[in-house]
This record gives sequence, structure tokens and C-alpha cells, in this order.
Amino acid sequence: MSDSDEECEFAERSVSPNHHPEEDGVTVVKKRFYFAFFLTLGIAFWLLDATLDYLFFFDDSWWNLFIWNPPAHELFTRLLGIGIFLAGGAFVTGLIDQRNRAQLRMGRLNRTLRAIRNVNQIIASERDPQKLIDRVVTELTGSLSFQTCWIAAVDNHGEFTHFAQSQVGEPFEQLKGLINQKDQLRCMEEVFSSNRTAFFQDVREECRDCPLAKFGIERSGMSHRLMHDDRMLGILTVSVHWKEARDPEFQTLFTEVADDIAFALDRINKDEELSKTQELLHETGQMALVGGWELNLDTGAVHWTPVIFDIFEMDEGTAPELDKTLDLFAPDSQPIFEGALRKAIEEGQPYDIELELITKKGNHRWARAVGLPDWADGKCQRLHGTFQDITDRRKAEMESVAAEHRFQKALKALPFPTILYAEDGEILFVNPAWIEITGYSREAMKDIRGWTELAYGENAISVLEGIEHLFDGDDPVNEGIFEVTTRDGKKRHWDFSSASVGVLPDGRRSKISIVVDVTDRLALEHQLRQAQKMEIVGQLAGGVAHDFNNILQGLLGYADIALDNLEGEEGLLKECLEEIDRGANRAAQLTKQLLAFSRKQVLEPKRIDLNELIPNLLKMIQRTIGEDIHLVYSPSAEPLVIHVDETQLEQVILNLCVNARDAMPAGGKLTLQTESVTVDEDYSDSHFGVAEGEYAQLSVIDTGMGMDSETKKRIFDPFFTTKEVGKGTGLGLSTVYGIVSQHSGFIHVYSEIEEGTAFKVYFPIMDSVVETRRTEQSTEQSPHGDERILLAEDDSGVRSLTKRILSRAGYRVTEVTDGEEAVSFIDQGKERFDLLIVDVVMPKKSGREVTDFYRRRHPNAKVLMMSGYTSNQVTSSYIKENGIPFISKPFSRKMLLTKVRHILDAREKPSGDA
Repeated sequence: MSDSDEECEFAERSVSPNHHPEEDGVTVVKKRFYFAFFLTLGIAFWLLDATLDYLFFFDDSWWNLFIWNPPAHELFTRLLGIGIFLAGGAFVTGLIDQRNRAQLRMGRLNRTLRAIRNVNQIIASERDPQKLIDRVVTELTGSLSFQTCWIAAVDNHGEFTHFAQSQVGEPFEQLKGLINQKDQLRCMEEVFSSNRTAFFQDVREECRDCPLAKFGIERSGMSHRLMHDDRMLGILTVSVHWKEARDPEFQTLFTEVADDIAFALDRINKDEELSKTQELLHETGQMALVGGWELNLDTGAVHWTPVIFDIFEMDEGTAPELDKTLDLFAPDSQPIFEGALRKAIEEGQPYDIELELITKKGNHRWARAVGLPDWADGKCQRLHGTFQDITDRRKAEMESVAAEHRFQKALKALPFPTILYAEDGEILFVNPAWIEITGYSREAMKDIRGWTELAYGENAISVLEGIEHLFDGDDPVNEGIFEVTTRDGKKRHWDFSSASVGVLPDGRRSKISIVVDVTDRLALEHQLRQAQKMEIVGQLAGGVAHDFNNILQGLLGYADIALDNLEGEEGLLKECLEEIDRGANRAAQLTKQLLAFSRKQVLEPKRIDLNELIPNLLKMIQRTIGEDIHLVYSPSAEPLVIHVDETQLEQVILNLCVNARDAMPAGGKLTLQTESVTVDEDYSDSHFGVAEGEYAQLSVIDTGMGMDSETKKRIFDPFFTTKEVGKGTGLGLSTVYGIVSQHSGFIHVYSEIEEGTAFKVYFPIMDSVVETRRTEQSTEQSPHGDERILLAEDDSGVRSLTKRILSRAGYRVTEVTDGEEAVSFIDQGKERFDLLIVDVVMPKKSGREVTDFYRRRHPNAKVLMMSGYTSNQVTSSYIKENGIPFISKPFSRKMLLTKVRHILDAREKPSGDA
């Protein structure tokens, strides 16, 4: 349909009988008749006046007096008369218009009242909101002069849910689309912003954005929001003739119609809400197993809701009776219920109790009974209340109690300290492990604050803050490791893990914390880190010593040769060479200490009795520590046979005694004590690197100034010293540590400021067989010879010096620069050698590989291995197990020549160091 066709359609509707035009045909005829009548009277007055003037007053022709030339005063009189008659006609027609308008207005009002009556009848009978507004808009356009009418209703959330229209047609769908898109039309904006009727004089101009605007020909618009009890229910909009729209009474009646519609919609909404609430209440009662009951005390009548019949397992058709109901309670519960009823009836006291029932079918159930008395005129008029089936809850509670018992039993059995506490700080439970480790009784641990003050001291506040933050979430949390002070003052390290247990019956949240005591683990980790640190530093020290020894070998060797050439001479040159020799020897001693610390030196262990060794050292120790220190030796009663390098053990004892001397500058007492101790499994597990078994314990105890805890932590660190600059190298105790560790022993230190220090050294005890100390046999043989020697050394300086020393002594020396060249030379077999001198550490092929290859070719071949250090324990073991002679760098000319001569003069393959 085109726009022009739609306009014609609406124009036809505007003149339909239902829209009451202002005047009908009869009214127009009456108005014309009265106007013509009075006009005729005016003309008749003019004619009569002209006739009288002709007959009695003027001598002139009648036509002149009547029309052509009337006297001036007569003309005024006649015109005045005609005007009076015309005014009378106008007055009469005005009266007709007024009566007509009154009749029309009364007719409109009567139609409006009839429409309101009809609308109210619809409201009274209709309960469906859509049908209601459909019938209302039809009634309004049918009974009143509304061209169009439409209603949009909203729900409780302000969403438009129902639409109805009359005489609008297809454009209304466009209007609904705009409304659903949240587009606010002008009529809606004005209506929703105020509680008044919105009036639009010219709809086509004022409502251009409305799809219905172009159809409002000679019509005005009226809109009113549907509001009741401050609840927005929708909007009512009509198009009506502008004159009616301006009528105040019509506007009042229109507002009343809108209010009636709003009341109806509100009532329907409330009825629906009430119905839903009742349905929800019924469903809730079914789900919660809650039923209502009422007892009329005047009639004794009892009323139950269906749920109570289900609780007692009775047929709903059965009329409930109070006496029979009492028989359905268990024997223990019946007197409780009767007493509650009596107090409620006699004293007006409500009750809320839990009772055991025996249903009609003999099943046992639990119910919560609530009763409220209605008290009036000094007596109870009625009782009402609820019954709720709580059988499942009671079972759950009993299971919860059993689970709680099992839970506490499990917690008590846990070997880990465990605590359960509420968010307000109350400690709910601690297991025996907690009490046993901390030493605090359960009575001393009532709340978290008190416990933290006891256990954490100065850190209690920060710990409490951390505990409070635990309740910010429910996820398990590892709080970390804390230092805890036990009742006897000991420090323990605890690793706390916490988790949420749930909400207590009183609504408080609770947490459980389980503790792993990591004190021993941390101590072991510290020992491991210390051992790893010492191992790393030891590797560094060993590497430095190796290179340094090669350098020192050149210094010592050439100084020795030079001094030998100056035998019997005096002078500055000799003095300088002697100083060089002494300095190089001091440096050599330093490298020996480095090697001892790094455990890279080659040991010559044997079984010795510790109690027999120490007495041989006492005189030297006394001279070393001075006469102002009293030396005491307290040996054990039984022999203490250990497997050690005697020279290294003597160094350990002397280093510890020197350290004790330095701690007693004003004199004191130094005690050497030996005894046998047993290391059990517990001690072994808690101390890294300590094996179970029997140990010889050597204690070196002084009465000196002692050490603090920080000093004790670093006492075995290399180059750490508390002495003044230039008074020590810082390698004494670290050397002790290295030697003891290399002998599978361990060492502990105990010290307090001003209380002295005790070093306790432990060596594994062996069987009681003691090896006698082997002494060198003097020989008259000269350390010279003419044998053939193969020398394998990668350091050119050491190689050149060694060859020079041997060659000067008459030996025929062939030199090679590395292990691979040595193997190649041996493989060629061009020469047969009396002795192989080989460096342990060489590139390409090691001294061990060269030795193995040489011995495979010549099983009885003689070998001398030399090195600034042995790079690992495997090489050191290889030298000892295969009985290969060894000489440490740096060595002197005499030492080398003596060692070579001894090996060459041996009749059989040497079985060790000769």
C-alpha cells in the first residue's frame, strides 16, 4: 500500500460515525433560519419606517424615502434597527452553538464514561495481560473518538513484553521494532520523564521520528505512562481530534482510563508474582521437606500441608488428629513434644525442637518441629508452625562426628607436627608430635597469638600478619621455613604448609598447618654446600699448585746446581742463591699445604697406633707453643689403630696446636685427648659424609678466647684468618680439613667466646695390626750412574732441568715432550731403557697410559712417576696399588738422584716408595 492510499484510508476513518464531527446538518439549518428571520425583521423595520415617513412626515416619493434618498437621520435610525435585529440573530445563533457544543461535549463525556465502564468490566474479568490490552485498545477506538490507540506494557525489569494496537495496522510493527531497539520516541521521552499526560498538537510535525506520524491528519496525540504504586507498567498513546484533546475534563477522564489500565496490569503482575511465589514456596517445601500445620484450639481441628503427610508416611485423605499424632513420636521424643505444646498453649512460649518419629509405616525419622502460638485476650487462640524432615541431616551430623573422630585420630597418628586453628586465632587442635617437639603443653597453646609470641619472639608480629593473609584464599599454601624456639630454648627450622579445612558450625573459617621439621636437612644441606665449596676451591688450589710446582722446580733445581758449583766458596752470589733456595722452599711448603687442602697429594698410609704417635710429638709441640702454655696429654686406655699417612697426621696435630697457641696469647692450657667413639645411624644420617662405625677421636682443647658463630662457619675456608696481616696464610685449618677428609675422617669444632675451643678429629679405627715405620738404609753408593733413562715431561723448564741433573750425574737421558711421543718412541723399540721417568699429568696421553703401555712391553720395567699433584683419586690409588715409586715436585737435585739410584739398584720391581 502506498503512502497516499494509507493517508486516504486514515482520512476516511476521521469522518466515520464513531468520530462525531462538531456540527450536523440540522444544526446548520437552524442557525441559518434564525439568522434569516432576524435579518427579515430588520428589513421589515426599514420598510415600515420608510412607509411611515412617506405617509406622515415627508413630502417625497416613497422610493426616494425607501431607497434612493432617505433623510440622513432616518438612515441612521433604520441602520441602527437593522443592526439590532442582526445582533439579536447572532445572539440566538450563538445560543444555538453553545447548546450544541454542550450537547456534543456531554455526548463525548458520556461516551468516555461508558468506555471507562467497559474498560473496568474488561479489567474485572481478564487475567491475561496480552488479552487485557488487546480488548482495551479495541474498546477505546470503538467507543471513543480515538483514531488510533496503542499500548506497550513492560515487565518488572523495565523490558517491553506486551504490545496491543487498534486502527494502526502494519506501521505498528515498525513502531515495535524501534521500541525493542531501545529507541526512545518523543512521546515516550516526555511521558517517562514526568507523571502527566503528554499532548502533541500536530503529530505530523512534532513526532516526525514516529512511523505513525504521517497518518495523523488533523489529529493530535496524547500519551500517558501506566504507573501504579511507583511501578512503571507501560505507555498508553491515542490520536484524537485536537478540540477533544484540549478539553480538561476529557484529559482527566483519559488519565483515569490510563490509571485503571495501570492498576489492572499491576494487579495481574502481582497475581502472577504471588502465584509464582506460592508455587516456589510449595516446591521449596517439597525440596526442603518442610510442611506447615495449624491447630485451632477452639475446635481442636488440625490442618496439615501435604509435606507433613509425607513425613509421617500417611495418606493425605486421612484427617489429622492431635492425639493420634502424638503416638507417632518415639518414646523419648513424645514427652518433649507434649511439654513444648503445653508451654506454648499455657504460657505462649514458642518452641523449636528436634524429635524422633516413628512413621505410620514404622520407619524412624528425625524432624524439626517449630511452633508459634497466637496469643490474644490472655489466652492462646491457635498454634501454627512447621515440620521439617531432617533425617538426612541427622545422619550427616552423625557421620560428621564419626569423620571428625577419624580425622582427629589420623592427625594424632601423624608423625608431623600438625595444628588446626580458626580465623579468630583460636587453636582447635594440636597433635602429640607438635607437643613433643615444641615441649609446650596443650594448655599453653590456646591461641595463635600466644603461640607465636612463645615460639617466634621478635618475629611474632610478621608471622601473625602472614597467618592472617592465609585466610585471603582457600588454595593450599607453602608458607616457607621458619625458625621456631622450643620450650627448652632450642632452635628448630620448620617448613609450614597450610590448607583450608572449611567453615566451622559457628561460621568461622579454619585452617590446618602441617609441619616438616627440616632442621637436620638444612644442616646436611649446609654441610653439603660447605663440602662442595671446599671441593671447588680445592680443585682450584690443586691446579694452581701444579703449575706453581713446575715453576718452583726450576728455581730450586737451578739454585741447587749453582750452589753445588760454588761449594767451598763465599761471597754475595752464594748468599743470593741461598736466599733464592730458602724462598723457593717456603713457596714449596705453601704448595704442599694447598695440595693437602685440595686432597691432591699422594698419601703413604699405614696402620699406626694414635696413642703411640702423639708422645713422640709432645716435645716438639711444647717447643712450638711455648713454656707459658701448659700441655696435657690424656690417651685412651685401649690402642687406637688407624690407617693414615704418618707425616700428614703429624701436620694435622701440629697445625691444630699452633692454632690453639695463637688463641692463647697470654698463656693457658692445651689438652690432647684420645678416645674411641661409635657413630650410629642417627648421627650418620644427620651429618653429611659421615659413615657409621668405630672412630678414633683426637681432641685438641684450648682455654683461649674462643670464636663466635660467624667465625666458626668460616673456620675451614681457605685463606680465611683472624690473625693480623702477615701473621698467617689462612691455610692451616683448611689444610687440616683436607688431610682429614682424604683419610675418610671428619672434624668438628666447638667453641664459645671466652670459653675456649675444642677441635675433635675422627679417623676410622682399623684392626690392631701396626706397621713398623720403615727407615732408609744408608748406602755408600754414589748417587751417580750410567744407565739409560727415558724422560717424559711436557713442561720444557722441568724437562730441561731434570735432564741436566741426570746427565751431570752420568746418566744417558732421552727426553720426549708428551705422552703420545713417549708411547711412539717406546713402540719403535729402537732403544732399551733402564728407567722410565714420567710426569703424571701430560697432554695427549697421561703418565698412567704411558706407564701401562711401557709395562705391557716390558713387564719388569722400572718406572718413577712425578707430579706437582695428582689430578684425581683414581691416579693416586693407581700409584699405590701398583707399587710405582713417586716423587713430588718440586724436588731437590739430591732427592732426585737418590730416588733414581735407589730404584735402579733394587733387585726386583719396587713395591712402593723406596
